[in-house]
Amino acid sequence: MSFDVRTAWERLASLIAALQPDYPENLYPPATDEARVRFADVLGRSLPDELDALYALHDGEGALGSFAFETADWDGSLGAYVFLPLAGETDSVVAAWTDLRAQGRIPEHFVPFGKDAAGNALCVDDAPSKGGVTGQIVEVFTDGTQTRLVEPTLVDYLDAMARQLEGLDAET
Repeated sequence: MSFDVRTAWERLASLIAALQPDYPENLYPPATDEARVRFADVLGRSLPDELDALYALHDGEGALGSFAFETADWDGSLGAYVFLPLAGETDSVVAAWTDLRAQGRIPEHFVPFGKDAAGNALCVDDAPSKGGVTGQIVEVFTDGTQTRLVEPTLVDYLDAMARQLEGLDAET
């Protein structure tokens, strides 16, 4: 199944809204060009294309948290991630990237877009190692020594979350 970011996001957001009617009000407006340029300056390059497309739709979410960004943990339980805004002094992509880099938990080419209450992060891998795919989604655990591949692209990740909400098997 092939989607672009907008199509995949709109499908997922509509499923979330069916479960949590107030969720659309929790989403911030699109990231401004200024916020995207400011983060590109911090990053030292432009945002990965799919992530840039996602932030062109919404600049993260507010305090309610999200059904949108969940991953199955090692034990099969779900870990919920907040969709981080680009802007803001704390709980933003800039703050997360800066903190995670300072702690030595992520390489320079990982760009976080989700963070959970324990400090784990969902990242776009902008320069994967051999065998990886540019733009793959990886989960970085709080200890900084473990990462795991979640999905090959952001669109695949959004689609997987939508299928999860629909109760479909991820392999179909």
